[in-house]
Amino acid sequence: MTIYSELDEHRREVRKVEVFPDGSFGYASKRAETPSTGLGLVPFPPPAEVAEDPAFDPVEITADEFEKMWRIALDTLQLSSVGEPGPDDREP
Repeated sequence: MTIYSELDEHRREVRKVEVFPDGSFGYASKRAETPSTGLGLVPFPPPAEVAEDPAFDPVEITADEFEKMWRIALDTLQLSSVGEPGPDDREP
């Protein structure tokens, strides 16, 4: 599985996209989520700390790259009710 997380200034997840091995997607934000995906409850550790676990290979991406994955997930899941991220999606 590949996980894309958008973090706030406190390293808390604001939005998340999960891409499963079968090509399906899950997503989460403060406004909505798919049944299999949720936002983390604690701040996300720094990439170097995550990399200490051999199960993970963290890579930092740009905001534009995350937004592209977010749109792909929403388009794939046809969740037009989520629409544009709002202020609630950006607050800690």
